[in-house]
Amino acid sequence: MKFLHAVIVCLNRFDKTQKLFGWLIQFFIFIQSVIMWAGKKEFQSFSDCFFHNSKQAQHPWINERVIEYSWVYKNIQGLENGRVLDVGAKEGLPVTDMLLENDNVVYALDINASGSIRRGNLIIEKGDIRSTSFEENYFDAVIVVSTLEHIGVAGRYGISDEDELGDFNAMREIFRILKPGGKVLVTVPYGIGKSLPLNRLYNAGRINGIFKNFKIIKSTFFCFKQTYKMWFEVPESVAGQNDWDREPWYALACFSAIKPKSEVMK
Repeated sequence: MKFLHAVIVCLNRFDKTQKLFGWLIQFFIFIQSVIMWAGKKEFQSFSDCFFHNSKQAQHPWINERVIEYSWVYKNIQGLENGRVLDVGAKEGLPVTDMLLENDNVVYALDINASGSIRRGNLIIEKGDIRSTSFEENYFDAVIVVSTLEHIGVAGRYGISDEDELGDFNAMREIFRILKPGGKVLVTVPYGIGKSLPLNRLYNAGRINGIFKNFKIIKSTFFCFKQTYKMWFEVPESVAGQNDWDREPWYALACFSAIKPKSEVMK
């Protein structure tokens, strides 16, 4: 499966190879989808498997994680001697090392973690961010990189039950366990077009909903430009109209928000 995906992405990278080997790309996607469907590990229907692999075949050569990780680093690098929760990363993000060097205690929470493991100040725990055992006002910062869009979407990453408000429930729990004045950093797919059952696509309306208890202090948007094969920072108006049905990939939205010191959860 990984070999097939690598071949497909390589062939899709250049316009000439796309035109020359378009039929071969579609054939590989079909085979990949049959294998995935037979395994029944993610999607139950063949059409969902084919949709997933067709989208993945167009994935930019420069992964959006490059943008997300550097953005998170810039927006949390000053934190010292605090507690940080990293949601959806089994063993922490690349920025985890910097946080540990600054004498922070980092918790990595993931529903697919093998169990509770402690490595110095890095604590890996298995759990669901929609309902945790952490005390109220416990963390100085919470990081959620490309995770919120999957919470409550059945069929992927071990999620079996559909929860349309999974992301809302996750943000309510984050609000509860974040200290007043604490910061939450969130990155999500943004724009329009068909995205389910892969993940949610966000727009201004849903963002306002999930952040209703927080104060957004910074928002940054990026789009992948096929002409230049690069990611560019763009206004929200451009990212919001990025159509995943036409563009090779969704737009990316990055938010930094704080929990107000004087407000309660609505």
